Amino acid sequence: MKKSIFLAVLSALFIISCDKNEPKDYTVFAGKVINPQSDSVYLYFPDREKSFALNEKGEFYDTIQLDQKGYFYFSDGREQAELFLFSGDSLYITLDTQKFDESIVYSGIGADKNNYLVKKFLKEEAMGTSSAELFSLNPIDFQKKFKTHSEELETALNSSKAEKEFKEIEKRNLKYGYLSLIAQYPDAHKYFTGNAPELPAGFLKELDGISYDSQEDYELIPYYKDLIINKYMLDIEKAESPKALEEMVSKIKSKEIKEDLVGALFYRISSTNPDSESLNEIIQQYSENEQLKMRSLQKTNAIKSLLVGKPSPKFSYQDISGKNVSLDDFKGKLVYIDVWATWCGPCIQEIPALKQLKEDYKSKNVEIISISIDVQKDFEKWKKMVTDKQLKGVQLFADSDWKSEFVKAYGIDAIPRFLLIDKNGNILSADAPRPSDKEIRELFDKNI
Repeated sequence: MKKSIFLAVLSALFIISCDKNEPKDYTVFAGKVINPQSDSVYLYFPDREKSFALNEKGEFYDTIQLDQKGYFYFSDGREQAELFLFSGDSLYITLDTQKFDESIVYSGIGADKNNYLVKKFLKEEAMGTSSAELFSLNPIDFQKKFKTHSEELETALNSSKAEKEFKEIEKRNLKYGYLSLIAQYPDAHKYFTGNAPELPAGFLKELDGISYDSQEDYELIPYYKDLIINKYMLDIEKAESPKALEEMVSKIKSKEIKEDLVGALFYRISSTNPDSESLNEIIQQYSENEQLKMRSLQKTNAIKSLLVGKPSPKFSYQDISGKNVSLDDFKGKLVYIDVWATWCGPCIQEIPALKQLKEDYKSKNVEIISISIDVQKDFEKWKKMVTDKQLKGVQLFADSDWKSEFVKAYGIDAIPRFLLIDKNGNILSADAPRPSDKEIRELFDKNI
């Protein structure tokens, strides 16, 4: 049987790439997908993605210019697999999406390190224990479990035929993965059990000497990045004032770590945070991202118009029958607005509580309105979900998803988001409690 043109070209690429006497400034990535979920597969990089079109046999190949070596993600549909690439690799992947990780096999230059990563994932998956169960362990058992796990992975790494450089990088990754879990344990244990753990002497000593400001490790090593993000998110939570946050940011030398930390402050700017203006000032001073600085300034300025007692921004959107409905239609009623989307998991989780809230207050002077910010092409999907889930009351579809004027006026950049407007059309809360929070009932009863 004759080889396909695809395989002939692919073989030529791999033969050329296997000439180790001539360094390559590109990487070859090719493969075959059995039972593909779509007509393309993807590689995800920190700042971009690359698609690979599948032919009728599920085969693909292309070359990639890598900005730097690193851990990346291969994806088909909702499934993902971690891989590592050096410039000059010629990697071929085969997989069956019905089994995905269990079926992945790599060949070619760079295969050994990536076959190790497959085994690593399967070993971690085989632990099969939830975060709640793991972090509920006593500190000695927790430490022993993950130290043993890390040592077993390092043994598997050492026995692989992966490149020496990769082994050195992955050993650092494994070390930081273990240390990240140790660092998270005290707060996570308290979260899942309700009790602060009694840590044995020296439990956190392994964290001594870690540099939390390594640009190289932050860019290259996933578990180091996790460790840094977890540390600084916790530090942000514990900071007593904007001044303490500013001092924290000012001491960081790594540009990327500093930028990510400053970016995290953006999401703390809200109408309910009295320190929002100070957070914006930190962003303006320390960020080099002009788009972030602009968004932060716009959000901060918008918040000033969203104080309690200020007139609410208006809307006029279509309901499920095509009728235009505006905020002014509900003057004289307490109005509770749910901004959501069909793709938003946390939004869907609030539906039962929202239904119950509607039922409990149906005879009161309260109007509960749901506004979807799905994109226009998902209009029919929205209508179907409203029908299938029997969502009663006022169901509206925003005219321009996230770009809708009402959404922008409230500075909404994450959902679900709930708003509470008084009988005169003035703001009671630009970031109201969720339906599942008992506080919303107290606000209803107080303002009806």
